[in-house]
Amino acid sequence: MSKVILDRNKCIGCGLCSNVSSDDFGFDGKATLIGGNETSLDIFEAERGDISGSERAASVCPVRAIRIED
Repeated sequence: MSKVILDRNKCIGCGLCSNVSSDDFGFDGKATLIGGNETSLDIFEAERGDISGSERAASVCPVRAIRIED
């Protein structure tokens, strides 16, 4: 399992993450991490077995608001 981390503080609301991986990310004006838990102010984390969609989303994020940790 890997951890997907979304920092909504960095998010600029471009929506690319939800466009490339709608199973993992939503959009409400800023990115949302589906199934994520808020670990600190506007930082969300979720455990994932399949991170292929999250990796695609992280690669297109222009401000690097998404990261993956093993």
